Amino acid sequence: MKALYQTRLKKNLVKQFRYLQLVFNDHFLLALIIGMGGLLFWYADVMKRLPNNQWYYGLVVSVILFIPYLFGKLATFLDEADQQFLWAKDDEIMDYFKPAKQYSLALPVFFILLISVVLLPLVYFKMSFSLIGYIIIVMGLITAKILNIELQTKKQFAIAQSYRKVIVWSQPVILLALIGSIYLFSPLLLIVAVVGIICSRVFLNTVHVNFDWRQAVQVESRRQELIYAFYSLFTDVKERTAKIKRRKYLDFTLDLFVKDSKKQSPQFFLLKRTLIRNPEYLNLLVRMTAFALILMVILDNSWFTLIMGIFIVFLTGYQLLPLYNQYDRHLMYFVMPFDSTNKFQSFKQLLTQALLLESLILSIGMLIKYGVAVNVWIAIVSVNIFVIIFTYGYLSLKLKAKK
Repeated sequence: MKALYQTRLKKNLVKQFRYLQLVFNDHFLLALIIGMGGLLFWYADVMKRLPNNQWYYGLVVSVILFIPYLFGKLATFLDEADQQFLWAKDDEIMDYFKPAKQYSLALPVFFILLISVVLLPLVYFKMSFSLIGYIIIVMGLITAKILNIELQTKKQFAIAQSYRKVIVWSQPVILLALIGSIYLFSPLLLIVAVVGIICSRVFLNTVHVNFDWRQAVQVESRRQELIYAFYSLFTDVKERTAKIKRRKYLDFTLDLFVKDSKKQSPQFFLLKRTLIRNPEYLNLLVRMTAFALILMVILDNSWFTLIMGIFIVFLTGYQLLPLYNQYDRHLMYFVMPFDSTNKFQSFKQLLTQALLLESLILSIGMLIKYGVAVNVWIAIVSVNIFVIIFTYGYLSLKLKAKK
């Protein structure tokens, strides 16, 4: 069973590496480096101006340390066929889970250590918290994450409802004790958390039940769906099937196009409808805009905000390019009685409207944060000019190169 997991892990790593190459492309890496540089510059500047020993520091540190704890689900790589071909291996399933738990812990432990190091100046210099105590709390958080992976493993077994409640409720109690030990500077709460971890581990070892294959396959399917949903923000994911959703609250946009049907080409209406109804494209537009607004809140410099805004608008437009070829493999699209020569103009018009809408939202955000100033208006005009350059310059060259 260990060899089976190692084989599946290697195949998964090859697949993940292929998608990560598409996610962390040159444009995204450049935007990420600039964003991280701006964030670190802001953090260093804030550390110089923050007063010492404020009551809310412990709460902020507790919440931030809790975020990396949320990362990391048990990666089992089980699929539907395992319910038939591996169901006789119930007695050996724990051998399969041993390397799975080790692999699943790598990423969350890395994030916990990384964020702990980033928060160290705030904890040590501004909160006057002892270094030894902080290390003990971080180690306790890592131990709690190890227990969390153990709990995820046990929840995939057909255990009694009473045992399941113990598993579900023990975890938040331990986490609250760990967070409280930071916020209240209480060693007693840390002792409570450690004792809770030990008791939960002993309890898990006493529960022996059969493995629930159906439950395990469903949990793994949901985990992989979350990963593919992230990758779909940057590229097409063949393992993920898009589910078209009915969005009645957006019908007014289609009604506007129908009323003005003499001026709108059929291709424009079709592409616009796809953008609104297909979650891959609509979610991409919404999430990239939300990401830009979050960066705007973090960055204090309007020029940094301008650079990041231009990069995000570019990334949004670049990732919407597959919409142009959305119907190239649909036979009915080519037999419809309309002229397909103006397809490029329709797509260019649609992309211009989408990016200008994103630019408008960013402009409103900049006016709210920085106020009415000359540099703000320069930034707003620059972003809108970039949209025009992208759609009427870069877009033409890019699509012609694909042809």
